[in-house]
Amino acid sequence: MTQQGLSRAIRAMSQEMGVPLTERRGTKSVLTPFGEEFRRYAENRLAEYEMMLARFSEMAKSMEGTVRLGYALGARSFMGFDLLDDFEIEHPEIRVIEEEHEDLVMEKMVLHGELDMGITVHQVDTSLYDSVLLKSGPYYLICHESNPLATKQTIRFADLEDKPIVALTDRCKSNTHLVKHCRENGFEPNIVKKTKEMVTIWELCLDNHGIAVSSAGRLLRNKFDPDRNLPMVEIPFDDSEHYYFNMYLIIKKGKPLSWPAQLLYTHLREHKKITDVEAARLTDPVER
Repeated sequence: MTQQGLSRAIRAMSQEMGVPLTERRGTKSVLTPFGEEFRRYAENRLAEYEMMLARFSEMAKSMEGTVRLGYALGARSFMGFDLLDDFEIEHPEIRVIEEEHEDLVMEKMVLHGELDMGITVHQVDTSLYDSVLLKSGPYYLICHESNPLATKQTIRFADLEDKPIVALTDRCKSNTHLVKHCRENGFEPNIVKKTKEMVTIWELCLDNHGIAVSSAGRLLRNKFDPDRNLPMVEIPFDDSEHYYFNMYLIIKKGKPLSWPAQLLYTHLREHKKITDVEAARLTDPVER
């Protein structure tokens, strides 16, 4: 600003305030007592403004970053492949790294801080995790259409006795869930193969080497046989069996989340597919 421009600005402020801010002393222009007071207020406001800008810069940096989200096997498909679409559009500054692991492996990664949060199935230890029930659904029997069970409309656990079963590994809670229900029905399941690959389960059933019990029955069909040309069937369990899966969003209990992780956590909570009343009815017993 030129000297003339500065003089005009000072005169305008003096007129607006109704008091003189400067006065002439010889060839110099000096601040009046009003001008000195105005300078102190202005310096304080400028310092506060600079502090505000620095704080805004810190906040902007804290809102950028990476969030690590884990899934139990099959959970990504259940929640829908569009799960993060809106979040990524709304928050392009946040990078979400998605990982899929066996249930118990993924939960330990959340507990040890290797993942910020996870989506898991079945019981959650509430002494270790804060959790939100996101979704619930039925289990299906998957088998080749030549299998004698393929003609049934619904399945009961008694139908599985002595049948060769292909299952997920012991680090997947759906496997322990299956074993528990079989034992409650008076028999030990005949598990002939364990794997952590859903595609392997599908292929073994397609080759008629066994049957499988999976919450991903229809999802597997949609993924591997969208035109429904393969000789495979998926059959729901009878309602009387009360055999369903629950899917939970978990974080380590008491762990403070970064701002990006808080945003993602809120997004996932709002994405849940069931009401709070249904959640209260469906919540699994606590696993300790």
